[in-house]
Amino acid sequence: MINKITLFTMKGCFYCEDLKEKLNKNKISYKNKDINEYPEEYDKISNLLETDSIPIISVNGIWLIPGIDFDTIDECVEKVIKMIQN
Repeated sequence: MINKITLFTMKGCFYCEDLKEKLNKNKISYKNKDINEYPEEYDKISNLLETDSIPIISVNGIWLIPGIDFDTIDECVEKVIKMIQN
C-alpha cells in the first residue's frame, strides 16, 4: 500500500520545520502544503477539524492535530510511523 501523507504548514513555523526535518530523516514521503499557498483548502480543513493549529497532518485520510493527537513533534512522528506500518 502506498501511504498518502499531507502536511499543512507555514513558513517560519519552527514546529512545521522540525516535523518536516524528522519525517525526512525517517525517509517518510509527504506532500507539503503551505497554508499561505493553499488558503481555501486549509480553511476548509481547519473548519472541518475545528482548529487553526499547525502543523496539521493527514495520514491516509486520518488527521493528526497538535494538542489533541500529539503534544510534541517526536510524538507526532512516532504516530505517523505506527500508522504507516499497519
